[in-house]
Amino acid sequence: MNIELQGRVINILPAKTGTAKNGNAWKSQVFVIESDGNYPKKAAIEIFNDKISVAIGQIVKVSCNIDAN
Repeated sequence: MNIELQGRVINILPAKTGTAKNGNAWKSQVFVIESDGNYPKKAAIEIFNDKISVAIGQIVKVSCNIDAN
């Protein structure tokens, strides 16, 4: 299932880093977006191992593919 969200970045959490069991380094960053409209919704988005730079106040469009077992 593909989902697209668009909104303004309202918060950026500190980046986290670590080392996986196989020895590879990883990093993740969480940012929160808020949609427009009469009933704005908030969503926390976590990005792993990407070099994406966002700033508070920036309008972003996020696409993701949700898969569950």
